[in-house]
Amino acid sequence: MTMLHSVMQNLITNSIKFTNGGGSIKIYSAKVCNDFMHITVSDHGIGMTEK
Repeated sequence: MTMLHSVMQNLITNSIKFTNGGGSIKIYSAKVCNDFMHITVSDHGIGMTEK
């Protein structure tokens, strides 16, 4: 569970850091089956270049 916590913390921290005021950050989760979850973090941040 520690690795999942680190990944989620990094995704959310980066979303907050790079999304301007008025932007949105959405976090969704859905149980796929007994031992699996689908987690999505989306934002309207500046993004990354293709490089």
